[in-house]
Amino acid sequence: MSGDTASGRACFTVLQAAPGLPLQTIAAGRYADRFTHAADGWRFTERRVTADLVGDVGRHLRLRP
Repeated sequence: MSGDTASGRACFTVLQAAPGLPLQTIAAGRYADRFTHAADGWRFTERRVTADLVGDVGRHLRLRP
């Protein structure tokens, strides 16, 4: 962090339990974020998402035609 800017990192794991399937990891990855401080608080200025694992997300995501 430096004055009015900051950065952060986080990891995520998405679990799914669908009918007829066991609980399973369907996605995992990392976020790399940058923030700027404004008069009304901190704001995102950038988010980079790195997907390290993507499995069968067919029962998780609803894709629009």
